[in-house]
Amino acid sequence: MVVNCAVRGCRNRSSNGSKLRFFRVPRVRTREGEETRALCERRRATWLARLNRTTVSDGRRVCSDHFIQGKPSYLHDETNPDWAPSLKLEVFKDPHSQSKLHRYQRAQRRRAIRNKGKDVKAETLSEAAAVTQGTEQPCIVLINMGRDIKEEPLTEAAAVTQGTEQPCIVLINMGRDIKEEPLTEAAAVTQGTEQPCIALRNMGNDVKEELPEAAAVTQGTEQPYISTEESEMKPSIACDSVTCKNLKIECQTVACDANADSASLIYTNNTEAKENLKTQLKPILEKLRVLQEFQQTLHQTAEHIKMQAKCTEKQIKENFVQLYQFLSTEEAAMIKALREEEEQKSRILRRKIEKMRKEMSSLSATITAIEEEMKSADAVFLQNYDATSKRVSQCKPSDPEDISGVLINVPKYLSNLKFTVLQKMQKTVEYTPVTFDPNTAHCNLIVSDDLTSVRYSDEEQTLPDNPERFDMFACVLGSEGFDSGSHCWDVEVGDSTGWFLGVMTESAQRRNKIFSRSGVWLVGHFCGEYQAHEPPQAPALLPVKKRLQRIRVWLDWNSGKLSLIDPLTDTHIHSFTHTFTERLFPFFGVGCNISPLLILPVK
Repeated sequence: MVVNCAVRGCRNRSSNGSKLRFFRVPRVRTREGEETRALCERRRATWLARLNRTTVSDGRRVCSDHFIQGKPSYLHDETNPDWAPSLKLEVFKDPHSQSKLHRYQRAQRRRAIRNKGKDVKAETLSEAAAVTQGTEQPCIVLINMGRDIKEEPLTEAAAVTQGTEQPCIVLINMGRDIKEEPLTEAAAVTQGTEQPCIALRNMGNDVKEELPEAAAVTQGTEQPYISTEESEMKPSIACDSVTCKNLKIECQTVACDANADSASLIYTNNTEAKENLKTQLKPILEKLRVLQEFQQTLHQTAEHIKMQAKCTEKQIKENFVQLYQFLSTEEAAMIKALREEEEQKSRILRRKIEKMRKEMSSLSATITAIEEEMKSADAVFLQNYDATSKRVSQCKPSDPEDISGVLINVPKYLSNLKFTVLQKMQKTVEYTPVTFDPNTAHCNLIVSDDLTSVRYSDEEQTLPDNPERFDMFACVLGSEGFDSGSHCWDVEVGDSTGWFLGVMTESAQRRNKIFSRSGVWLVGHFCGEYQAHEPPQAPALLPVKKRLQRIRVWLDWNSGKLSLIDPLTDTHIHSFTHTFTERLFPFFGVGCNISPLLILPVK
């Protein structure tokens, strides 16, 4: 997907040849303390005000043209002009943005220089005193006081030299700010010392090397003054002037006193060491920032996993509820049929039983009447004998008929019951050969709950930035890959004016500009043209005259052939031929919100 700048009126967009960089609108970090959260909220509010928007999604980006240095500053660098976009904005226009940047940079440099001077004054003199105390050999102490220290430096140096019994050489770099009476202060330092003392001062650009004046200062002291121009048999010290830019001292000890056994050189200016450590700490701090951002991403991913599990569980329950409803309906229908058959067979038996009862009752009545006749008097019995005998001969009941088919047809209900129900279920459910994998979908794509349709949305979703997900183009992959056999799926594109269909290899990169790297074969409709694309080759136009509504993708992995067909007219669109060596995943690209892409079920 092409990334557009979120600034109103800015038409910058990402493309294959663009050198622009795009930066996300800051998010609010809620897990790094209250101070960081408040700072993030303040920065996001500033960005939204500059963009003239009340709210934007977390995925919206601003191009580098709206920053003075081409990128935003760090979160805690609030005084930096690039803490929020300031150039080429529709609402916020600052004509003095460059001058603000220069002032900010000068202030940073001044602050760094002041910190250097303070560190030197507090630490180096104490270190020098600790070094000189208790030493029995000549000691050379080099002190860089920095340009910010202007008062009473030599009294501190004198404190360093007090109590030492060996010759002490104090070299003090006072910077350019001290200009008056330097050598008289140096004389004050040397007074009271019992050993030869050399006070050499580099006053910067304002005070030159005035050795004659230094000689005059040392007059009256008990020890000889040693000039840098004397013989090599005496201690000689060469001191290079310290410029105002770097405030460093370069001192070289040429020789030691003939009576001294050894000399030690201690460099007490730790500013350079601190700067070196700061330089070494920069990649570590950057690594810490990356780890913090990654930790935040992990927390977001954990929350997304919980949400995914909850939504998936809901879908599972809904699908099984539908299955339960179907099974319950089938169960009720079968039990109803069984009850109806039972009632029908029972009714037949009741009729038979009633008929038999009536016949048995008639026979019982006849038998009872004949028995009564037989108990009567002989004269009466003989008188009625002919009538009774005729009645008996006429009473010939029929034999009971065998009843067939009155039992329950059990096989009708239990024979292959599960298979029978499954066959009925297959008539009601649909099978889709390919479904979408939502974990690969770009944040502008919305996948349906049944994973069979995807649509484009202008509003970006907040999704984990996992490596499987497309981050630049609105694409999504199928959930199942193929590494053998033949596979086919139909896609309804409808009236969409921006779509891509094809396959992508499992190892192909899904980040940044995927259409400039190999591993993807696709056919698409973009900017009113149908194209076939096999990166890194340029897209080829296809001679399609009629608007396509449905596309059939046919993959024959073993033969190394990918074909796209119009199933409505059975027209061949385009074919790719390649020797496939790894798993291929169905590829879908959506760049239009007119209509979604729908994978059609197999009949």
